[in-house]
Formats: sequence, structure tokens, C-alpha cells
Amino acid sequence: MTPFRTEIEIPKYPSSLGYNSNSIFLGSCFSDNIGNRFAKYKFPAQVNPFGVLYNPLSIERAIDRLCNGKHYDETELFEHNSLYHSFDHYSKFSDEEISETLGKINASFTTAQKAMPKLNCAFITLGTSFVFEHLQLKRVVANCHKLPDSTFNRYQLKLTEIEQSLTKSIELLKSKSEHVEVVLTVSPIRHLKDGAVNNNWSKALLIAACHNIIDKIDGVHYFPAYEIMMDDLRDYRFYEKDMLHPNQQAIDYIWQKMLTAFVVEDTQKVMHEIQKVVLASQHRPMNVRSIVHQQFVMKQLDVVKQLQEKFPFVDLNNELEFFNEQIVA
Repeated sequence: MTPFRTEIEIPKYPSSLGYNSNSIFLGSCFSDNIGNRFAKYKFPAQVNPFGVLYNPLSIERAIDRLCNGKHYDETELFEHNSLYHSFDHYSKFSDEEISETLGKINASFTTAQKAMPKLNCAFITLGTSFVFEHLQLKRVVANCHKLPDSTFNRYQLKLTEIEQSLTKSIELLKSKSEHVEVVLTVSPIRHLKDGAVNNNWSKALLIAACHNIIDKIDGVHYFPAYEIMMDDLRDYRFYEKDMLHPNQQAIDYIWQKMLTAFVVEDTQKVMHEIQKVVLASQHRPMNVRSIVHQQFVMKQLDVVKQLQEKFPFVDLNNELEFFNEQIVA
């Protein structure tokens, strides 16, 4: 049969992700989508501890902070529209109380910072080469938090600046974990507020920087998420209604490509077993006290205990706690 689409075959990567592999996902919404998939299957993964980060300089700043281990304090927050924000963090950390904002920021920071020396793999997803520089602070911010446009100078990074920033990020990661492998990706989400031409120009600079770096630094790889979306899934039926974000079907497809590339078959079998018990823990019964549900709970407890014995490196404590709480004396 004549091929009717351009399918991008992804080669196996030199190292594989397993349940004893610690990873971190940093960058755009795509990092959230893929990183949370790994976390859902109980891989030890840190997913965007600063929230969504779009540009290379903000990602570098986040990595530098994690590697240096410096927690945030109140002097680094600011108030706008009755909320306290951080220029290093996404808006999900913002809160009406400064103590709440700081608490969420440092709780996420602490968890990620502890994982840094044990990292096996770091996924960095670049969204755009356009940045917002705070005029008073004289530095690029990760999020503008709806401050007036006059607060910032918006400009596009040069190719050399992107390369320098990514190189610094990789050096920082390797300084904390010598054997960490770094996977660079470019987000398939289009930034059409810049216009189609500028969006493609921006993505082209990011792609060029990634390929220049993998040719120079060992242990750095490229995963073609952007190319899969643009060339393999070349159809608007794979987008959300905004025509910018990949829909669930597209994310599922790219996820399968990543599994094939990074996760060996034996580990995928473990994932399948874990998925069943995770889904079971999301079951919400009409009647907790019913005989049928109590039998279901006891069966799931046996399954969890068997999995813990078989795969002691997988953390199923939340599922164990959930089913124990469902037992009616």
C-alpha cells in the first residue's frame, strides 16, 4: 500500500528509563503532559517544580537555583492584583497570602532539589526564543503575571544566546549528577500570538541550537516532538479547539513514541500492572460498605502487596493507604 503519511521512526536511545531511574522534566506545557505521564506510572520523576517555563534563560535560572540549593524568601515575591507572585514561577504558585505563595514555592523546590544529585535523565522542553526582560530588575522573567507591557522589554534571543544558555544548563546538571543524560525537545505547541512567521522562526532557532549542542556535548540527545506533530500528525484533527495545543490523541501518540524510545519492554510490562492498580484506586463506589466493594478492596490490597514484593522499588504507599481506608470494620 502506498504510504499516505510521513511517519517518523524514533531510534532507541542509548540509556533507558526504569523505576530506578530518577528524572526531571523542565520547560513548556509539553513537559507537564509527558512528565505527568511518567509520574502517573510511578516513575520517580520531578515535573516542572517551577511550573511551566517557556524560554531557555528561565529554564537555566531554575536549574541554577536547584543546583545551588537556595530557597526563596519573601523579598523575592511581589504583589499584583491581590496576589503574591514570583518572577521565576508559573501562576499556579500565586496566592493571596505571601506565606502561602512562599510555602508552595519552597515545598516544590525542596522535593526537586533533593532529587538533583540522583538524576539519571533530564528532559528540557523549549517553547519559544522570545523573552520578556523586566526593565527595573534587568533580567528575563519566566512569567509576566499580567503586569503592564511597559514593565518589560520583549525581544528574541539570538542563536548563540540560546546555545550558551542550554550549555550552561547542561553543565549545571552534570555538576550535580555526573552521569545524567539530557534530552532536549522543542514544544509542538505553536505560539501564534507572534504570528505564523515569527513562531516558525522562533522554533527554528530552538531546533538549530539543540542540534548544535548535541554535536558538541556527550550525553545530550534530541527527541523530535515538534517534528512528529508538524510532519507525522499533519492534520488539525490532532489539535484542540484553539488550533494551537495538541489534543489528547496527539499526546497519546507522542507518548507512545517516547515509550518505544526510552523504556524497555520489560519495564513497559511493569507499567501495565501498575496502571491497573492505580486506576482501581480511582474507583469511587456508590456504597463503601457493600459486600461487593469490600471484596474489591481486599482483592486490590492483595494486588498492591504482591506488586510491592515483586517491585520493591515502586512507591505504592498512596494506593495501599487508600484501600486500607476503604475497609469497613
